[in-house]
Amino acid sequence: SRLKKGLTLGYKGGGGVNPFQKHQIEHLSPSSLNIYAEQPAFWALKYLHGYKDEGNPYAWRGSAVEAGLDHFLFKRDEGAAQKAGLDRFELEALGLCDDETDRERQLISPMLSLVMEQLADKPEPTVRQLAVEFWFDGIEVPVIGKIDYEWPEEGLELKTATRMPSQIPGRHARQISLYQAARKKPYRLLYTTAKKVEFKALLPHEAEQHLKHLAWHAHAVRRVLSMFSDKHDLARIFVPDFQSFYWKREEARAKAMEIWECQLQL
Repeated sequence: SRLKKGLTLGYKGGGGVNPFQKHQIEHLSPSSLNIYAEQPAFWALKYLHGYKDEGNPYAWRGSAVEAGLDHFLFKRDEGAAQKAGLDRFELEALGLCDDETDRERQLISPMLSLVMEQLADKPEPTVRQLAVEFWFDGIEVPVIGKIDYEWPEEGLELKTATRMPSQIPGRHARQISLYQAARKKPYRLLYTTAKKVEFKALLPHEAEQHLKHLAWHAHAVRRVLSMFSDKHDLARIFVPDFQSFYWKREEARAKAMEIWECQLQL
């Protein structure tokens, strides 16, 4: 069921053209809003021009550890969980054996061992990969995300990293702040590297602030969509920063050259 609108930021909606509908955007997500905040040119490439990111070894590693943990939490078989994680990675990697892929492949087993040990006493989750939606006041589409795990008392998001963050990165904080608001319960992040695992959580005032930031990003997206009817004109108000990790794939940079050719040749 649809949740009540979340935050009031002045705009009340009603009347006029729906800018999301005009650009065929049916919903937002924490991920899309984080991309807009961090690299708006890549956001335009992905959400206006339909670029499909095929993933990378870092993302495949995260999916593999999560697949293994799924198996463990519901089956309690560590050996089978390790196999499930490695099988998931190979399904994504499609046989790639370059140095980068091999490095990530080798991280799966130690990361999975740590998270299984950390969650060994947790019962089976009551919710897994549930789509949740949240409505910000003045935004005509919902923000939809998928939660990793939930129990009656709390929710949990799993994050893998090569280095343990000293504090919760903003993109992760915004994500769980939305989940907490939508589900009306606390959420924690479980970070794992190959050598260390840690729980991290937001204080109530921190969660409120990060949710407000997410609302700001949603309204920024709405404003820019309302200013342009043509996706090419809209995209060209941004400039790709090819030093960002978002542009690591050659296909993304090649597509950017088609869209931003005039600016990039200056």
